[in-house]
Amino acid sequence: MTPKPKPQKQDRKKKKRSKSERKTLEALLWKLTADFVKARDGFCVTCGATEGLTISHWIKAGKQQLRYDVTNCNCQCSTCNNAHNYYTYHYDNYMLRTYGESRLIAMTERAKVNGFRWSVLELREMVETAQKRLEKYQ
Repeated sequence: MTPKPKPQKQDRKKKKRSKSERKTLEALLWKLTADFVKARDGFCVTCGATEGLTISHWIKAGKQQLRYDVTNCNCQCSTCNNAHNYYTYHYDNYMLRTYGESRLIAMTERAKVNGFRWSVLELREMVETAQKRLEKYQ
């Protein structure tokens, strides 16, 4: 008696999940914010370099309330962006000169809120505002 062959497993292809509206809006809002900041600044706010520019957050991007705030986002070259996490002096001075102490204190207070998450409706409104801001600036 010959043993029965084992049934072969069917290759199941995982369905690609489409991005949620929230993720799509967040990605679009970040792109609009980054484009605006690069157009506004055009150079590293710390050292003045014009090559290898990135967008830097004075208060970390994980703080949702400030992630898309154009006051919190500035152009920095990749070297300064990596360094400002350890040597904050130059970036802090730029922020103080540009926005003033009271505005920075207000931003710091907003950053203390934990577990904050933008609603889809709020994200839609923010995308609309960011598009208008970018159009006006260009």
